[in-house]
Amino acid sequence: MEYSWFRFMLLAVCLFPAVVECRIRHYKFN
Repeated sequence: MEYSWFRFMLLAVCLFPAVVECRIRHYKFN
């Protein structure tokens, strides 16, 4: 169980910059 939340945090850290980049691109296009 302890490993699963660590994996979730690692996944969130990996995905967060991608989501921010997508929002920045979407904002620039509009």
